[in-house]
Amino acid sequence: MKRYLAVLMILVVVAGCQSASKIPDYQKPSPLLKEEVDTLLRELPYRHGPELIATLKRLVYIGEPAIEALVRGLRDEHPKTRSNAAYVLGEIRDRRVIPDLRKALSDNSSDVRYEVAASLLILGDWSGIPELIEALDDDDPYHRYKAIQVLSSNTHQDLGYDYKASEPERTAATARWRTWYAALDRTAVR
Repeated sequence: MKRYLAVLMILVVVAGCQSASKIPDYQKPSPLLKEEVDTLLRELPYRHGPELIATLKRLVYIGEPAIEALVRGLRDEHPKTRSNAAYVLGEIRDRRVIPDLRKALSDNSSDVRYEVAASLLILGDWSGIPELIEALDDDDPYHRYKAIQVLSSNTHQDLGYDYKASEPERTAATARWRTWYAALDRTAVR
């Protein structure tokens, strides 16, 4: 009897370890909803302006049933699809996507990396902060604006950074951000 209980206990522990490391089981969409999500993702590279915003809002509204497709979207051939998938995943606010977003932090497109980093920070994961700090030095004012908005709203710091300031002023403020990040106690913010 003791041996039976010991074997049973080992099986329970092994099963618990296996379920803890498995891929999250997201709510599945209905066939019709799956078709809609797939179509929206497929059309993302070709949408602009109000049409793009409406598409992103729809995907956020769909929420969890769209997550599996959005995670696949992080590996799409089109950078616009990858960056918008990252954005929507951040807006859905499901922390189970953090491991997938972390993998996408090494994307070859800066647009994608910045969006992934922003979503990670929005989800409470600070691993994307160095990428956002790099965006503060970007030539594109939109990247700088988005980076400081996400950084300041999630860290409650601005460190005197203004995305419209002259290059020397931005460079000095970005250096302050780098110093701030280097001084962080990483164990306190994980």
